[in-house]
Amino acid sequence: MGNLGGGEILVILLVALIVLGPEKLPGAARQVGNVFRQFRAMSLDFRAEFEDALNAADEPVAQSPEELAAESAARARGAELIAAENAAKADNPAASPENGQQIDQTDDPKDPTADHGGTSSIGVSEPFAAVTPAPPASKPASLAYR
Repeated sequence: MGNLGGGEILVILLVALIVLGPEKLPGAARQVGNVFRQFRAMSLDFRAEFEDALNAADEPVAQSPEELAAESAARARGAELIAAENAAKADNPAASPENGQQIDQTDDPKDPTADHGGTSSIGVSEPFAAVTPAPPASKPASLAYR
């Protein structure tokens, strides 16, 4: 399979000449050639990318052991700092980790049930009244035919 002899190629060309005619045969041959050229280019690109990925895995590590140890120590220090901040937050959730001051959580502007001193940022001094839909002024006309 995949091996075409001279006889098979001659039969394919003869059938193509009969089906396409002598006017369209050169254009069809160009299109077939372009398709094979594009296929070959794509397969070569795929092969090159695949080989690059394999070669990248075989390359030695770019960092020295000293650089790796320093990076690991820096990550460990960062993890310790994060753990200390989390412990401080767990002990006092109102404490700010930046300056250690207490944050006043009694007046939350996002809390709709909190009393904000009678006014809001848009100047409304009273809470909104409950809205009930008004009854229709008249009954709608029936759409049924009589």
